[in-house]
Amino acid sequence: MLPETIEYLSVVEFARAIGKSPRSVQRYVSQGRVGHRKSPNGAILIPQAEVKNFARRKRARVAEIVAAGGLRSVEGGKLSVVSSLDAQRTRSEETFDPVTQDRVKRDLIGLGVVPLSRHEEIILRLGWTEGQLEMTRRLLKESREREADLQKRLDDAELRAENETESRLNAQARIRDLEARLRLWEER
Repeated sequence: MLPETIEYLSVVEFARAIGKSPRSVQRYVSQGRVGHRKSPNGAILIPQAEVKNFARRKRARVAEIVAAGGLRSVEGGKLSVVSSLDAQRTRSEETFDPVTQDRVKRDLIGLGVVPLSRHEEIILRLGWTEGQLEMTRRLLKESREREADLQKRLDDAELRAENETESRLNAQARIRDLEARLRLWEER
């Protein structure tokens, strides 16, 4: 019996298969969320079976959130976001009498409960901000390197200018010296 051959995907291919960016896949790999191997040249190789495993883990996580009341299933397999207050209210209505329900509602409102959709928006903005911050760091690093290069060029140009000025002064001094010698020779 021949051994089973395993097909591997590159980071880009895996990202395309799961609908994520290659950067996200690299993060998943570094976090240990995706099984992988490294090729002799250091490239990350992900077994094709990880596509199914990743999808299964994602479905399990969504089911966990739905069970906790954060999302509600609707027809067509789509999910709708439910505010944490609504989820808590649903759970409290199932287990508490009306007086206790009112107290729980007041307590939750006093805590400043934020809807899950707002949390997601904040997380997306944070991700965007982190991306912008990383890009700014890269640009700053490149700017520092450019500034160092320009400073080196400026120093070189100043040194050349000083050498040129010194050479001109020396040449002028030699001209004056030669003119003085010429006058002395002509006077004889």
